[in-house]
This record gives sequence, structure tokens and C-alpha cells, in this order.
Amino acid sequence: MYRTFEHGGKEYRLEYSLEAYMTRYVGIDGASKTHVAPLVEYISSLNDGGNVAAAFDIPDIAAHAMYAGLLRWHGRGKRGDKSICTFDDACEFCMELIDEHPDDQYLGTWSGLVMMCIEQIEADGFFTKLAVEPQDHKKKKK
Repeated sequence: MYRTFEHGGKEYRLEYSLEAYMTRYVGIDGASKTHVAPLVEYISSLNDGGNVAAAFDIPDIAAHAMYAGLLRWHGRGKRGDKSICTFDDACEFCMELIDEHPDDQYLGTWSGLVMMCIEQIEADGFFTKLAVEPQDHKKKKK
């Protein structure tokens, strides 16, 4: 299920669906990654008791996470309104949100955008969809 928010008189939907999982980019290390990867890595570091991401990484995490979450309803796909078609579009959109919603706990800061994305990725069942079923039942018993 998606989360909605308003900006510029328009309703936006944030959802982590198939589009979020399938759309990839090449990271600085040359590896192909999904746009949700930086957010998942950040959540994992928080769950492990640490915070790997430095403060200067938060905007990058937020922009990738927002892009992934906006693709289904605002990207190039069949359902999309084509308002956020590129990662650069998402970066510009995030900067607009922060500039124009300074008092909003989610839309007004980079860390707020990250928190909104974390809440939505969990609500959309991202981690349960990725869960691997144990294969012990396939082993032959002696």
C-alpha cells in the first residue's frame, strides 16, 4: 500500500513495489545496484547497532530511496504520470520538498525523507518479500 503526501497542489504516492526493486544504477564502485540498496544498507547498519552512514550520506540515501518509492506512480511505467522519470528528477524533487516544507517532520529535512522511506518500505513488506525460505526440508533424512 502506498503513502501519500502533497506538494505543489499535487498528491504524490510513495510505494516500494516491483519498479523499486528492478530499477538499477551503477554505483561509484562500478557495481549495479537497486535504488533501494543505500536505504537497505542504512537500515541494516541501524539494526546492527551502528550508523555506517555519515551525515553527508543521508541526502544520497534519501534521493535514491525517494526515487525508488516514487517510480510506480510517478515514473515512466504504465501507471506512472511521468513526473519523476530520472534520478536527477528525484534529486530536484527532494530539494523542492525540503525548501518548501521546512516545518514538516518528514518533507522538511533529508533525515525526515529517509525516515518516511524507512516507514514505507517496512509498511510495503520489503523485507518479508525478500525473505528466503529455509531449504532444510529439501535435505534427505538419514
